[in-house]
Amino acid sequence: MKSGRFKFRYINAIRGAMIGFVIFLLASWFLPEVETSVEGLELILTISTFLFAIIAGFFISRLNSRFDSIRSVIGEGDGEMLVLFKLSEMISKRFSNRIREVIDNFYVAAYDFELARYDLIYKATAKYYFQFWDEIKKLKASERKEPFYTKFVDMLISSERRRNVTSALASERLAFGQWAVLIILAFIIVFCIFYLKTAEFYSSFLAVLLSTVVVLVILLIRDLQNLIIGKYELLEESGQEVLEFIGKKRYYHIDYLMSGFNSVPKSVKEYRVGLHEPGSETHKIKIVKNK
Repeated sequence: MKSGRFKFRYINAIRGAMIGFVIFLLASWFLPEVETSVEGLELILTISTFLFAIIAGFFISRLNSRFDSIRSVIGEGDGEMLVLFKLSEMISKRFSNRIREVIDNFYVAAYDFELARYDLIYKATAKYYFQFWDEIKKLKASERKEPFYTKFVDMLISSERRRNVTSALASERLAFGQWAVLIILAFIIVFCIFYLKTAEFYSSFLAVLLSTVVVLVILLIRDLQNLIIGKYELLEESGQEVLEFIGKKRYYHIDYLMSGFNSVPKSVKEYRVGLHEPGSETHKIKIVKNK
C-alpha cells in the first residue's frame, strides 16, 4: 500500500512563490531581450489569462469548500474522541484505561499519514475503531446500566459517520488532466509575459511579479488540496491536544518531521516519534526531548 509520504522537504505556497520570484528575477536579468515581435501574442496572452482565471477560480472555490467541510468534521471528530474518554471515566476506571490506549493507538495510526490522504487513514484506523466495540463487549452488566453507557454508544456511532464523510470529502482531488491544463496555461502566460516585456525596468519588474503570482496561484491550489493553510496542516494541533488531555505525549511520524510537513511547538518538552512504516501492524516509537 502506498503511504503517500513526502520524500523531500515540503514547499508551501509562500515559500514556493519566494523561490519562483528569485528564479524569475534571475531570468529577467540574464535572458536577452527579444527584438522581433510575434503577431497575435497579446491575444494569446489575453485568452490564456482569461481561461486560467476561470479554471483556477473554480478549482479554488471547490477546494476551499472541501477544506471548510473537512475542518468542521475533523474538529468535531476530535471533540468526540475526548468526550468518549470522559464518558469512559464515568463508567469505570478500568474501562477508561483501556479506552485511553485505544484512542492513543487510533491517533498514532492516523498521524502516520497526511490528512489529505484520509482514505489511507480510514483504513489504518478501522481496526482501532472496532476495538472500541470490543471494549464495550467486555463491560459488566452493571456497567452497561449506567446512563453514560448509552451516550458512549451513541457517540461512537456518530464518530463512524463522521469518519465516512471525511473519507469521502478527502478523496475529492484534482485529476491529472486538470493539473495538466492549469500548468500548460501557466506556462503559456509566463512565456508570453517574458516575451513581451521590454528593456525598461518597470516592464521587467512587472513581468517578475506577474509570473510569481501565477506560480503562487498554482501552489495555493496544491496546498488547499493537501489541506494545508499557511505553513501548517489543517487541524494539526487538534488531535495532538486530545493526546495531551488523555495523558499521552504528542506523536509525530519521522517522515513528516524530516520533510517539514509537521512541526513541534516550542512549548512541548517531550514528544513521541514514529520510526515504523506507515500502516505497519507494529509501531516503533521513541520519546524525544524538544531542544
